Amino acid sequence: MNKQLIMHIKDIRNLRKELGVYVKIKSEDEVSKIWARWIITHRSLFKQNYMYLPNDDEYDYQMLTELLSKGCINVKNAYNFLINSCGTLNSKRGSLMADTEFGGIHGDTKINVYEEGKYVILECDEISDKLPITVYKKMGRMYKNAGLAPENIKNSYIWLIMMFYSLLDGKGLQWAVPSSVMAILKQDMGCDVELFASPINSLHMNYYSLFLQDKYFGSRGNFFNAPDGDFKEGTFQVNPPFIVPIFVKTTEKILRLLEISDSRGTNLTFIYIMPEWEDFSAYNMVTETRFCMKQINLEAYKHYYYQYSTGAYIKARFGTIVLFLSTDMKCCSVDLEKAIKIAFTQPFNYASLFR
Repeated sequence: MNKQLIMHIKDIRNLRKELGVYVKIKSEDEVSKIWARWIITHRSLFKQNYMYLPNDDEYDYQMLTELLSKGCINVKNAYNFLINSCGTLNSKRGSLMADTEFGGIHGDTKINVYEEGKYVILECDEISDKLPITVYKKMGRMYKNAGLAPENIKNSYIWLIMMFYSLLDGKGLQWAVPSSVMAILKQDMGCDVELFASPINSLHMNYYSLFLQDKYFGSRGNFFNAPDGDFKEGTFQVNPPFIVPIFVKTTEKILRLLEISDSRGTNLTFIYIMPEWEDFSAYNMVTETRFCMKQINLEAYKHYYYQYSTGAYIKARFGTIVLFLSTDMKCCSVDLEKAIKIAFTQPFNYASLFR
């Protein structure tokens, strides 16, 4: 692993810790969520010139509002500290692009890999993280299928991706739809593309994600930058991070793509998953459109998401809405709706649905 890259990752880890001290919010979990939403929003919606930290310095009013609502005493100073720190780190090493300047991320520092129970631990220069063995093997297959870098540095890229997403933390921001639901959507609708995923939590080989280096595991890149030609017809699963600006931009793009498809007479469907929030503009946008063919409501504490980093099902503390936005009025049958509900509420036991 390249030493400059390791030092940059350590700097980012330290900045996240310093943010928690600076904003003086008691809950570390809340600080992690604020940090994660900030990184995800900027990397999703704005052009970025650096490897990880945002490079745009306009005020992020979503973050300012969050800091204020969580009890930060001096919001402006806290935000300025973060922006100035990012500027310093970006000017120092932020332009490091592992796949360009260095012709790969291999270097003098070794990646140590070993198993511990059901996990694989990857360690480099005293920085380590773990993945379920099943996820580690899946990422190995994705890396090989992508074919963009030599097999002998596979673990370097897996370690790097682990660092990128563990730096996000954010807990529920990285939850995935249970594989039982995804299997049903693929069988009944041919849905095998995820618009918001990562090399860690993607179920299918076809997916869009956040970071440039995800391409070494087959990612198609950022959904918001994807050409319209990627979505002429077919069925796509949409489970964005639960961040309001991302929901709004996602909805705007999906509705535009449906208009194009409808004008061409092609069948295009988006299976859109969102939380049941009050006063949610993105929800109003999709339910009021003529393309909303079906809405499935899942009750709080009675359905699950899946966390691939730990291999655990997580019971949702909020209601979830599954929307079928389509140019095809018959895209969701009664039987399919029933199967989806069962798969969300009983993800551990869905084999009977495929008899």
